[in-house]
Amino acid sequence: WDPVAVWQANFKALVAQKEAAEAAKRKELRAQAQADLAAFNAERSKMIEGTKHANRTAEAAGKEAREHPVVHGREWDRVADLVDVSTTEPSVSRMKSVLISLKNAPPKPHGIGAH
Repeated sequence: WDPVAVWQANFKALVAQKEAAEAAKRKELRAQAQADLAAFNAERSKMIEGTKHANRTAEAAGKEAREHPVVHGREWDRVADLVDVSTTEPSVSRMKSVLISLKNAPPKPHGIGAH
């Protein structure tokens, strides 16, 4: 027996075994990646549909609010409805506080034509 030939045969068998294990692992990872991608796409579609529904509802409410005339003396309620006061950005905090105070205590009309 030639020791080199034995080593080459063993080496070829070892390489073939490792390649088979690698191919099986690659197949398993590919299947897992496809499952993860399908789950991600399903969750994304669900979020998109939820956002679409919320946008449609908000648009319908906004359209209804725009179609109704403003009641005299309730103008600041309309302005307050148009402004998002739930945000916490500091750049709009003063504006929000002014609008809320005007909504709660609207200014008295003055000048010509004041009722």
